Amino acid sequence: MANRFLITTELEGYVNALKPGGKFNKCAFSFRIPEKDLAEMNESFESGLKWAESKANGKRVSRELPKWDEEGYVTYGYGGEQGPPLFAWVDSEGKPLDLDTDVRRGTKVRLIVDLKPYLYGNKVGVSLKVKGARVLQLVTGNGAVDSGDLTADEVAALLGTGDGYKQSEPNVKDGRTEEQEEAYEF
Repeated sequence: MANRFLITTELEGYVNALKPGGKFNKCAFSFRIPEKDLAEMNESFESGLKWAESKANGKRVSRELPKWDEEGYVTYGYGGEQGPPLFAWVDSEGKPLDLDTDVRRGTKVRLIVDLKPYLYGNKVGVSLKVKGARVLQLVTGNGAVDSGDLTADEVAALLGTGDGYKQSEPNVKDGRTEEQEEAYEF
């Protein structure tokens, strides 16, 4: 009964994405669920709780809270002895990232997120598991940003317009020097 979401967001907070480390030898990052996906995920959370309660066979159960706050902010830890296992991080071509890739706060990603209801003892809840990540725009520790290839529209938006060559109204001039013209005469 898991529901899968594909969300585009930016990494926030402390980011240790690819190599487990620290006191608990884990990976972690935070992200914000986009507003357009938040309502659907809240709805999925509620229906997951109802499903889990139906499996409780009449037992009194307590409801766990969602893994995100009202604004959709999620802190996610994985790897190590506790928590979900490591998952694949790929680039925009689908190639796995090198484990030494320096992924930092502000990195734009597309995440595969599964919400799955559970009944554990007298608690019902809905787990949130990230199953994979595609890096769309990498931000590194030195502040460098790699947004990949730019489309023609993105180039035009960045450079704007100005005087010069126009494909719709070509005004081509011969830019050869006299020496270049003489070099090709036979």
